[in-house]
Amino acid sequence: MSIMDVSIDDEIINYDDQPVLYIEEIFDGPQFKFDMRAFIVYDKDTNLFYLYGSRNCKKTQKYINYMLKYDSVETLFNYLNVAMNTKISKVNVTVYFMSGLTSQDSFEDFLRKRSKRRELFGYDDITLNRKRFIKYMNVLNVADDC
Repeated sequence: MSIMDVSIDDEIINYDDQPVLYIEEIFDGPQFKFDMRAFIVYDKDTNLFYLYGSRNCKKTQKYINYMLKYDSVETLFNYLNVAMNTKISKVNVTVYFMSGLTSQDSFEDFLRKRSKRRELFGYDDITLNRKRFIKYMNVLNVADDC
């Protein structure tokens, strides 16, 4: 069973505990501390990457949540590079060993399920380049794809 397959009959599928990468783009604005936030999960069965994101909408002063999927580390990094302008923006990165993941999780569910007690490691105020990103993805057990 794939980690993020959504069942046609709306059956909720529970998945094994696993590492999940969390990235937040630092934004020191008056309303928000972060511009974009994302949880990245790798599905070994389908070889797909799922990005559960949330983006600051300056017009409404709210975050907009979304989910995207990618078939390679390269395409995923290309998206993050454009969306976060990784050449100049600073990010915070954390890898959590998360439990209680299901086929119907959303960005908000990932936020609720993360825990300091389940944090494997984290780095604050860094520049996210391709080489560093691949190292983090290797923690998600995708070394063969990198």
